[in-house]
Amino acid sequence: MQIKRSKQAFTLFELMLVVFLISIIYFIVGAAFNVHQDQQTSIKQIKKIFADINSSEVLKLVCFGDCSRCLMYEDENLLKDDIDIGLSEDTKVYKLDSFEELKEVEYPLISLDGKDEKVCFEYEYFPNGSGLAYIVFSNNKYYVFESYFGETKEFLDIDKAKETYLKEAIFPTDESEYYGG
Repeated sequence: MQIKRSKQAFTLFELMLVVFLISIIYFIVGAAFNVHQDQQTSIKQIKKIFADINSSEVLKLVCFGDCSRCLMYEDENLLKDDIDIGLSEDTKVYKLDSFEELKEVEYPLISLDGKDEKVCFEYEYFPNGSGLAYIVFSNNKYYVFESYFGETKEFLDIDKAKETYLKEAIFPTDESEYYGG
């Protein structure tokens, strides 16, 4: 008498094969998304990118039009083209005036390919590691760029951004800060 067995489960080999195929597909699709993410740089990473270049010249990032395209210059020579730092069309750049009031920075037009373009953001990084100090509004957030060495900070509130901007000013507020006391 022969017992007839019906197959009711997958074999270990079949399960391992399915897991292997799913993992290959996952890594292929995941790699495609990572390549796209690597091409977009965050506004918070600008100072680090400039520091990594380690140039003895002034580096400048200029974003124009709807702020989706930026160019990087090294002493007026084009270094990189078509950089996306994630700025939005509503990007505004502010500096504080002598009365500690926010004033929007207005940049002159630049000529690209014989066409005048509106500049929406410009950042300069100097060989000593310092850069321009700004408050930048983009994507419903405020970013504080300090003059010296500090990382770019992100805020949801303009008053906190302004307070940080003033606190991080390079000018000492008393004698102990002057002498490191």
